[in-house]
Amino acid sequence: VVSAGAAGVVPLASCFLLPPSDAMLVLDPVVLALFASVIATLVVSRGSRRAFVARVREAAISSAGDGVLVLDDRGGLLDANFSAQKMLKLSLRSDRRGELPLAPRSIRELVVQDAAQKARLKSASGGYFEAWTTRKELRGPLQHIRGVVIRDVTSRHENEQKLVRLAHFDSLTGLANRRLFLEVLTKALKDAKPMGDRVALYYLDLDHFKAINDSLGHGAGDALLQTISDRFRAHLGSEDLAALGIPADVRINIARLAGDEFAVIAEGVTNTKGAAELAQWILEIIARPMTLADRSLTASASAGFAIFPEDGEDVQTLIRHADGALYVAKSRGRRRFARFEASYESSAIRARSIEEGLKVAIERKELQVHYQPKVDLASGTVAGYEALLRWNNAGLGIVGPAEFIPVAESRGLISELGSWCLDETCRQLRSWSDAGLQVVPISVNVSSAQFIETDLQRVVCDALRRHGVDPHLLELELTESLLLEEGESTDLCLRDLRAIGIKIALDDFGTGYSALTYLNRFNLDVLKIDRALLLEIDTNASAAGIASAVVSMAHSLGLTVVAEGIDTEAQLDPLRLMKCDQIQGFLYSPALPSDEARHFLARVGEEPPIAQPNGGLPGVSSSPSNSPASADEDDSLPILKPDAKVGAGDQVGANPEVAAPEESRRLLVVDDGSGELGPLALRLGRLGMEIHYASEAQEAYLFIAQERGTIRLLAAPPSIDLRETSKLLQSLNETAGIPIPFVILGEEPDEERREQIREAGVDWVLWAPFKDVELRYLVTTAMAAPSVLSQRLEPRLPVDMVVTVRSRDRREVAVLSSLSARGAFIEVSEPLPVGSQLQLEFELLGERFRGFARVVYQELESPEDSSIISGVGVSFYGVDRDMSQLLLNAVQDCEARYRP
Repeated sequence: VVSAGAAGVVPLASCFLLPPSDAMLVLDPVVLALFASVIATLVVSRGSRRAFVARVREAAISSAGDGVLVLDDRGGLLDANFSAQKMLKLSLRSDRRGELPLAPRSIRELVVQDAAQKARLKSASGGYFEAWTTRKELRGPLQHIRGVVIRDVTSRHENEQKLVRLAHFDSLTGLANRRLFLEVLTKALKDAKPMGDRVALYYLDLDHFKAINDSLGHGAGDALLQTISDRFRAHLGSEDLAALGIPADVRINIARLAGDEFAVIAEGVTNTKGAAELAQWILEIIARPMTLADRSLTASASAGFAIFPEDGEDVQTLIRHADGALYVAKSRGRRRFARFEASYESSAIRARSIEEGLKVAIERKELQVHYQPKVDLASGTVAGYEALLRWNNAGLGIVGPAEFIPVAESRGLISELGSWCLDETCRQLRSWSDAGLQVVPISVNVSSAQFIETDLQRVVCDALRRHGVDPHLLELELTESLLLEEGESTDLCLRDLRAIGIKIALDDFGTGYSALTYLNRFNLDVLKIDRALLLEIDTNASAAGIASAVVSMAHSLGLTVVAEGIDTEAQLDPLRLMKCDQIQGFLYSPALPSDEARHFLARVGEEPPIAQPNGGLPGVSSSPSNSPASADEDDSLPILKPDAKVGAGDQVGANPEVAAPEESRRLLVVDDGSGELGPLALRLGRLGMEIHYASEAQEAYLFIAQERGTIRLLAAPPSIDLRETSKLLQSLNETAGIPIPFVILGEEPDEERREQIREAGVDWVLWAPFKDVELRYLVTTAMAAPSVLSQRLEPRLPVDMVVTVRSRDRREVAVLSSLSARGAFIEVSEPLPVGSQLQLEFELLGERFRGFARVVYQELESPEDSSIISGVGVSFYGVDRDMSQLLLNAVQDCEARYRP
């Protein structure tokens, strides 16, 4: 090689420096370049060496992995190495000094910068490239030349996009997920605020989605979600919105938040009407028929919406309010929408709490089954019970069925509750039977969801088998709407259940379609007439005629007839004339816990007890001294005297016109429709109170009209409609001619509700749990002295403490049952003469009270009124200042319990 001279070296070097794809002998490009440089150093002249080094450098760059482009300052291509040509599919002969297959604008922005730059560019073929430039340092003729290094990152870009999609989009439906939804909503509110634009936020929830999953499988449920998502994309475009009269510039973003929950963001809505029309359109899109799992079905949804800025000026508030409106829409029935109102927020929060609480209520053993007797009109004995759910939650307090059943239905929890109720009822039947009692049938309500979501026949049979219960002792109550909706499948299930001995009852007849043909079509055993048909049977001939026709028709079909909601004795005679079989209502008893309901049952071999109207439990005296104590009460609790007379600490000579006449001491208990005060009404009856129970305000108005001037106290639960009750109280005052006190009894509500109660003018309150001694004191005092709080110099509150009483000729241990800072009422075996001086000793707030008192009046036990017992009212004297303050503090602390 050396002897060949320079002319022979260069062609040899060129041969070695061919690209690897063309070389006959493949060597590492770097090694090859070094080898060629050594040869050039040895044999090439100085001028030839420069040319040779330039060619070596060019060959090394061409062989590098990254692409190298030489561009002018307009982004035009001047040169490219082999890697760049391969990446961009360039042909230097045709593309040199031409346009690159990259975004021209992006290339120009890259090369005109003096500083080093980095950018990601997209090629015409769809690939992605990262491009770098160094600082622009060339001068002179080369100052318009830029070198750009490129690297193919198409695979990395696609992977990054997949990660972004996973992070921001729902994998099933392709819609935005919660994370992207929050980002879009945040930006929408930020953009709308300076422009004064509106943004509507919709929350959607599919109805009975769980039933579809359970009955058709999760694959069908997924297909349903995908179908609805595709419809959203197809029918929420500008053309569809324009047809609704919604401006074309309204921008719609849709997200799937979780499960069957969706959200829609509408930017640029102009008014509430347009927002409502869009809500209706969304529901119509969902409600179009579809085919899933070879079965045609129609889905439905409920929606709630809130509008920025009227209903919320930040993301979290707007979301909370839209969610609250959704809960209101669902509570009003399916397939509807509602816009947020301020009054919805607390109800939505409570609904959420109810929903969350219900999910664990069974596990935490918060649910109970109470049993309401059904009395046979011919014999007067209990012929059966209806099982009714009750829920006592630690945070929510006692939640009535009217409140938690709709939530359970809307959230897919009703089937689990229904199955638990069936099992618990069978367990109770077994327990009573094992205790030697003559067991009667118990009816259990069945919802339509149980037919759809569960194998009802299997659930019922498993419960009967598990507890060894005769099927003839179980009755299932169904509504008319369930029979009409389910049709043949329901009929087949009912036939199978009746075949094993279970009875089927049609509940609430008269409130739905009341289609008489369905009574003959379905296999039924019992017809229950709703209270709405029976309210006026004692005063309205038309109402009585309709009820009589229903009874006759049912008997002709061989059905047993049960009259529901019977609360007055005036309704009994018409029902007897109609030959109604059984009655159910507060006239005999509300729903009772199992330990109280058993009193209506006889032991095996004994005659069944006779149930008495308004008479309490059979075999249990209505006398307070014999009434069964509740879990936190004691049979030995003293009974406070009613404040019919002015006692110690009262104003002597108070206006006698405000005192109720002895013959008129009736208490009107008005419930909120949930039956919450039913057990309390029964408890008051056992304490010797003369009460009338009204399940709602409308029924109370009827009673006031019939019993003019006999009511002396109005009691209601904390959940009552205070506005309607105020009207009722005004009607009572006008009828009685004197102020009627208003008392709230029940679970303590939150502070907001307490403030509403105070503003409504409620006189006294008593929050559960409370003992009979407190309940009796509050009711009798309020009835006897409606203005007691304003008339008394000092408050007088119920207590329950032992007191040692000494007088000149006697000493005994008695019970001090009411107390004020000035005096007390003491239950003694024999009343002491008025004017007697006594020495008293009792313990109060950990201190020993010793002092003197004078008898100011006597109270003798009355055979006509069992609530009046023997005792004396005393007035303290000779009490030192410290003890007087102690008395005052104790009474004030106790009094706070009764203040609204």
